[in-house]
Amino acid sequence: MAQAAIHVSVGMLAGSAWMVPHLRRKWQQGKPLATAVRAWIAASYTLGAYAVLPAILWHTLGIDIRSSWWANIFLFYPLIEKLHLPSIVMGELCCGTIFAAQYGLLLWAIYRLQK
Repeated sequence: MAQAAIHVSVGMLAGSAWMVPHLRRKWQQGKPLATAVRAWIAASYTLGAYAVLPAILWHTLGIDIRSSWWANIFLFYPLIEKLHLPSIVMGELCCGTIFAAQYGLLLWAIYRLQK
């Protein structure tokens, strides 16, 4: 059984992958990055919350949709639940890596603005 952090990191990866081309275009064109970075981070966190929604529904309202085939619309929640990960640290490692990448890119964008 996968932990919630894995689901959140899958959602954050999906949100990042979705918005990175837009962010890259703005970066290459030399345009201001504030709106693109804001959209990137917002999409990342929103899809992270969306990916863990079946667990939230179960733990708060008692609605169990976690094993339904159609629950795959929540970024493959049932498929990820079937994973047998070697360590519980995998979720935290993935989330931490995404947080660090976002923070690093944000600092780089601020540095770029100072030039």
